[in-house]
Amino acid sequence: LLLEYSLGDERSFLWAVTPTSVNSYELPKREAIEAAARRVYELLSDTTGDRGQAEKPRDARLKEAGGQYLAAADGLSRMLLGPVARQLGKKRLLIVADGMLHYIPFGALPDPKSLKESDGSWQPLLVEHEVVNLPSASTIAALRRELAGRKPAARSSRKAGRSPKRK
Repeated sequence: LLLEYSLGDERSFLWAVTPTSVNSYELPKREAIEAAARRVYELLSDTTGDRGQAEKPRDARLKEAGGQYLAAADGLSRMLLGPVARQLGKKRLLIVADGMLHYIPFGALPDPKSLKESDGSWQPLLVEHEVVNLPSASTIAALRRELAGRKPAARSSRKAGRSPKRK
C-alpha cells in the first residue's frame, strides 16, 4: 500500500495507492500536522528526558515521557493513518512523506487499529507491517525497471522460504 502525503497551507492530502485503486483523503492543514509531528519527534529525540526536569528521578522522567509519547504518537497516527486504517491489513507500507513527516519513523507510530482505550495497550505499526520510506512515488517504478532484468545472486534460492543448500 503506497501512502503519499502532501502538506498544504489550507489542507493536506493523503493518497492511498494499491495495484487496483487510488484513493484520496483530505487531512488537516500543514500547521496542525507539523505541530503534531514535531511533538512526536521531540519526545523520541529527547531520550534522557532531562529538559528542565533534573529534579525528578530518571525513571519517573522516562515513564512520564513514555506516556506523553503514546498520547502524541496516537494523535499523529490517527491523523495520518486513520483515514486508511481499514486498508492497512498486514500489508507492506510504502511511505512518501512531506515536510516534517520526513523526520517521523512511521514504524514507531501506534497501529491505529491496535490502541485499546480500556488498558492503554498498543503496538507499533512495524509489528504487523514492513514500513518502507521512499523519496517519491516514481522511485518505485525506477527501482522495478532497474531490477527487472537482474539475475538472482549466485547462492540465492528462487523458491520462497527455502535457504540455499550449503556444500
